[in-house]
Amino acid sequence: MVTVPWVLDKSYTDSLEILNDYLPEISLQQFSYGQEALDYLVSTVVPLVIVSPYIPPGDPYTDPEFATIMRAKDNPDNYEIGLRVIRAARGDDSLNKNTTIIAAGFYGLESDLVPRAQARALEAGATEYINLNELAPEKRLSGYGKLHSRIQFYLKL
Repeated sequence: MVTVPWVLDKSYTDSLEILNDYLPEISLQQFSYGQEALDYLVSTVVPLVIVSPYIPPGDPYTDPEFATIMRAKDNPDNYEIGLRVIRAARGDDSLNKNTTIIAAGFYGLESDLVPRAQARALEAGATEYINLNELAPEKRLSGYGKLHSRIQFYLKL
């Protein structure tokens, strides 16, 4: 069985369960905070990474960029935390700098909540962006179906 890390806020654990139903051949390992995901991804080789960029940094966090992001606004940009995780995984010192990273978010191309969600994820170093809400939220399974097929493609399952 292949283990794939998914950086995913703990409030979206149902997403993990849905995808586990689609993919019995892999084990999804959830990281609910940016700092734990960053530490793991720069030091542990994985075959594929899934990042849902909107994620809190965790407490305590030691990454200096997280501190800058958290101080930048009255309402910190948790989407930027996830993008930092992607950039760190792509860093020169990371063991996953060449690993496929799928950004899987709940924001469309021009979301009011997260402007330029897809473009920002790709600029940070994601291989591709999948909108898990491609249809109405109650039909979210189409987004998961696409994620499932891309995971199978990248892992050659």
